[in-house]
Amino acid sequence: MEQTIRAISCPCCRNILYALEINQTAGGNAWQMTADSPTVQNDAEGQFMKCGRCAKRVAIEKISRSGVDTWAVSAKQTCDRVLP
Repeated sequence: MEQTIRAISCPCCRNILYALEINQTAGGNAWQMTADSPTVQNDAEGQFMKCGRCAKRVAIEKISRSGVDTWAVSAKQTCDRVLP
């Protein structure tokens, strides 16, 4: 099977925030973040990533589909916080 990658854009600057690749498991295929994706961090407001391009705080949420957890960019973004 050919490897497939999906690029997820930063909602603040529209550049690539992180990428997903297919992870083949015994239970089927599932999307997972690539090794070079930013780490998921947590603060009082919830989970987020720091965009490597614009340094903004991008809210993300964990989504469970068919028993597999994955991350997605939250629909609600303020794009008003630049992280150090």
